[in-house]
Amino acid sequence: MTARIVPDGALRQPAVVAHGRVVITGGSGARLHEEVIAAGGLIEGGKLSVAKKEEVEGWLAAATDDLPPESVRAELTALWPDNLDARLSRALNTQAGRRFRSLQTLLAKRCEEEVDGMRAVLEDLGRSIQDRLDDTGHWQQESLFDVDDERRQLRADREALQERLRRLPQLLETETDALRRRWADPAPRWFPVSVTFLVPRSLAATARQENR
Repeated sequence: MTARIVPDGALRQPAVVAHGRVVITGGSGARLHEEVIAAGGLIEGGKLSVAKKEEVEGWLAAATDDLPPESVRAELTALWPDNLDARLSRALNTQAGRRFRSLQTLLAKRCEEEVDGMRAVLEDLGRSIQDRLDDTGHWQQESLFDVDDERRQLRADREALQERLRRLPQLLETETDALRRRWADPAPRWFPVSVTFLVPRSLAATARQENR
């Protein structure tokens, strides 16, 4: 928990912003997406009035690195347990839910992109194997010494490539199923990260004068 001073042009009364980490996992528990979100609002009469996402982003962009006086920080911190905590947690949870819903189409698109990419790799591998098998000059080459071991190795290599080519369709199906399971049923979780009180510069200046 910290506090920052904000120019009066950006904020006329104290506000509070919470940051949370959103993690989206798939059906197999794999981490599909992660980002930090923010939610907050104005402190009016000691209570939180939730603000729009754009307003919160504007306050954070305008915030300086200056700390407000200790007396202001103590007064705002005292409001946290009873008046701000639960309301801000609900606001952050709402923001996490909205962000998840906005990402569902993107997550589905990423799944298809991974499937298409995997298919392209395996199809390219299949073409490479087939080209190698079609290279009759390679398979019909004769050893200068006509050694049986060399002919057997060449035959074994060819059979191994043929078996690998035969197994590619099954591998393609298996890998596709695995990727779709990884991206299936995405679910969001969020964790609190930090809380920042934002104090207008004029309010901070008044508090300093009163403390002298």
